Amino acid sequence: MMQDNLARQKGRGMLSEEKLVKKSGFYDPHREKQNLFAERMKGHASPAMLAAIKSCHSQVVKVFSEDESRSKVVSVETCGNRFCPYCQARKARREADMIAYVMGHAKNRGLKAIFLTLTIPNVSGTEASSAVDKLNKALKRLLARKAFKRVVKGAIRKIEMTYNEDTGLFHPHVHLVLFVARSYFRSKFYLHTEQFADLWAKSMRLDQVVVHVEAADKAEKELAKYAAKSSIYLSSQKVFDVFYQVLKGRQLITFSGVCKGAVKDYKADVVATDEVEQEKGIQAMGCNRDSDNDNHSEKVPFTKITTTIWNPITECYDTETREMTPFERRQFNSDNSRRFGRYWSKKLKRKRHKLV
Repeated sequence: MMQDNLARQKGRGMLSEEKLVKKSGFYDPHREKQNLFAERMKGHASPAMLAAIKSCHSQVVKVFSEDESRSKVVSVETCGNRFCPYCQARKARREADMIAYVMGHAKNRGLKAIFLTLTIPNVSGTEASSAVDKLNKALKRLLARKAFKRVVKGAIRKIEMTYNEDTGLFHPHVHLVLFVARSYFRSKFYLHTEQFADLWAKSMRLDQVVVHVEAADKAEKELAKYAAKSSIYLSSQKVFDVFYQVLKGRQLITFSGVCKGAVKDYKADVVATDEVEQEKGIQAMGCNRDSDNDNHSEKVPFTKITTTIWNPITECYDTETREMTPFERRQFNSDNSRRFGRYWSKKLKRKRHKLV
């Protein structure tokens, strides 16, 4: 069937022999999870949002150099929903990049990092929302305590929630990275695990809590993990409703102290390089951020383009890789690449809607 489609397109002049490189289709198992997510969202989203969720990641445009040593995703359609399996993974990668940048900034200032996990007793679904509210208030009290203020130069905090199928209870908890001076570990103000636990219990106003303290060399991987795993919150409608009501609209990751300035610098760098822009559900990425980390002015030019479109009839992705036209080469290798990426996204979206 695919060969017949290619023959028809060539007959219409849509594809030429010299431009066509490869065309194939593939099945994406993650699409089933996306469809399940759309089903779970029916009672929480408008028809427009549901349509955006169903079409999320249904089209992608990627460009390559001739030898494929340099590549870049120039556009991908997204819904931007916090609970979307596709968008959740993209957000986690961006947060990991930002956290790594912040931790590198702190390291350059001579600071050391401590990684804490702060927990509270498990709660039922009806208590989960109020438990997270109490968690946030306790965190503010903890960071305001004298024992913390005199040693902590900055902090990153991330709220997560898990679910235990055996008990039917939810477990909100906090991952916290504290940045301290190198001299902290030899000072009289050094805090042992028992002291951290005591301070956290007082801040939570509970008799007993569990605190885990460790080195923070790989903290960006832990902090950038999903606030809730899709495999857990999509397990049933009842579980999803709790996760949605508890986490919707909340700021799950926050920065304080010296970390605020680092985040500001990171975001300024992102804007300067046109890394991400979202417009009408189409997320376009600028070509300054690609697989080639060499900043030399004479980069290998992009010469090939891959377009990937979800076909609802075959329930597979149709992928086409071909040589760029001279016009496309000029556009994708110029400062105008971001605008041209948006143009390509809209063009593919119209093509997808015409699929029969």
